[in-house]
Amino acid sequence: MIIYLKSGKKVKVEYLLYANDRTVNIHSLGLGKIGLEPYSRGLLKVNSMYQITLMHVYAVGDVIGYPSLASAAYNQGRIAARAITPS
Repeated sequence: MIIYLKSGKKVKVEYLLYANDRTVNIHSLGLGKIGLEPYSRGLLKVNSMYQITLMHVYAVGDVIGYPSLASAAYNQGRIAARAITPS
């Protein structure tokens, strides 16, 4: 296969992997039933403790956006768990 680049270059390849951004699909969760609507790109807005606008609901990981890394989600989850757990 030959790939034609915008620059005019041609690249001969056997395989091609094309990745274009990541998108979150939380629409099937039925969040509207609890009065929650995602903002741009289908993401949820959270505060520093990972609470959403409904203070008894927390969100971490890909549904809140950057950084979309498993290691970041682990840390976000730990922070949210500490906030949820009474002292």
